[in-house]
Amino acid sequence: MTKKTLTKEEKMGIIEKLEAEQLESEYDAWIFTDGGCRNNGNNAGEHVLPTDEAAWAYVILHDGKAVTATGGQLGATNNQMEMMAVLESLKALEDMGLSQKKLLLSLDSDYVRKALSDSSDGTAWIKGWKKRGWRNSNGKPVANPDLWKEIDNEISKFSDLTLQHVDGHADSDGNNLADALVNEQMDEM
Repeated sequence: MTKKTLTKEEKMGIIEKLEAEQLESEYDAWIFTDGGCRNNGNNAGEHVLPTDEAAWAYVILHDGKAVTATGGQLGATNNQMEMMAVLESLKALEDMGLSQKKLLLSLDSDYVRKALSDSSDGTAWIKGWKKRGWRNSNGKPVANPDLWKEIDNEISKFSDLTLQHVDGHADSDGNNLADALVNEQMDEM
């Protein structure tokens, strides 16, 4: 994962800008999630080591305020952390009483978005996985089935949730902020 750090002033500037933009949007809340792992995939064919830092983060913008959270785990994969970011953001949104509101969740993990959301790319993969007893189209067990089941349970509580893919490390201030929070969490591990 590319290490991105932001100063406290840069983070506050991004948050203030995003808070104002969210208030003007059609959505009751904007959510940005990210996950990452250091040394994951840096060397072709190598797996995550038990000592590799991994972390997730979310940024929720609602009513002119920002809520952020992070978490980390040694030896987790990038995909696991991307999934945890979405799961933890959904739990927070439910706790905030927003499950029946119009929400936009932006994430840079196309893997997680395609798994959860119908799109021009096709039907959400999770629908097929459930029909096949949590097996993929090749008949093999889905990776991280417990996490997927928990996400599936949580996402079913939401009535108007749109998932949007954003390019990581690009022009999305919210994604860049979530990425910086992920890196800060890994630095603290």
